Amino acid sequence: MLNEAEEVIHARAVVASEAATAAGLPGTFSAWREDGLLAVLATAPELRFLRTITGVTEANLPRAVQLAGASCWNRDPPTLVLPPGLLPVPCRSTGPAPAGFQARVSFRRRKASTSSITPYRRA
Repeated sequence: MLNEAEEVIHARAVVASEAATAAGLPGTFSAWREDGLLAVLATAPELRFLRTITGVTEANLPRAVQLAGASCWNRDPPTLVLPPGLLPVPCRSTGPAPAGFQARVSFRRRKASTSSITPYRRA
């Protein structure tokens, strides 16, 4: 279930994407909802940090991984923002995830799977 912060941040991303597109900024900007997930796409390389998928739960984690592997990301997948306590399958033995934990998904293989998720933390 989405929390209020996720909803508000996504609503701002929708408005920012529309404004960036209307202003004619280079690249594609989009924010959408899909299967309970909230996705934000920015194709300009300097704005790649905006590429996120939020609203991830244990139930929709496989769908989030599938969405992160979609062609719209141009082989540069988004950051999956995971709620506290939810770890990708390969990381579950390390214990609960700290608040704000993020996972970076690697899609070097042709097909995405939950086994391709590795923990990602910004330096």
